[in-house]
Amino acid sequence: MKILLADDNEKYGKPFSEILRNKGHEVEYVTNKFKLIEYARERVYDLIITDYNMPRGIEGLEAVVEIRKSDADTPIILCSEKFEDIPQIFVDVQKAVEKYPNVRVLTKTEVRSRVNSGELEQVFSLE
Repeated sequence: MKILLADDNEKYGKPFSEILRNKGHEVEYVTNKFKLIEYARERVYDLIITDYNMPRGIEGLEAVVEIRKSDADTPIILCSEKFEDIPQIFVDVQKAVEKYPNVRVLTKTEVRSRVNSGELEQVFSLE
C-alpha cells in the first residue's frame, strides 16, 4: 500500500515510517501540513496518515478539509497522542470529520497497534 505519513515529531514519524516500510508499505514521510497538502494534491496514495496536532498554522482537521477539496476518496487517518490524554478532543474531532468521507480518527497507539498486527487496512476495509 502506498502511504503518505505526516508528523512534525521526527522522533515518532521517522521510526513509524520505517515500521510501515518493514510491513511492506511504500511510504512518503513529510513533517508539515503544507507538504502534506501539496503531496496529497499532486500524487496518488492508498492511505494518508496524519498527526492532528502539528504546528505552523494548519491543524489536522484543516488539512483534511484542504485535501478533500481535490481528493474525496483517499482514506485518511487523523491521529494524535492528545486523543489519549484529552478524550473530549477525540470526541470533538470525530464529530467534526463525520461529514468527510473516508476519514477516521484514531489514537497513535491504536494506529501503531493496527500496523503491528497487520490490521491497518481493515480500518477502512481496504483489503
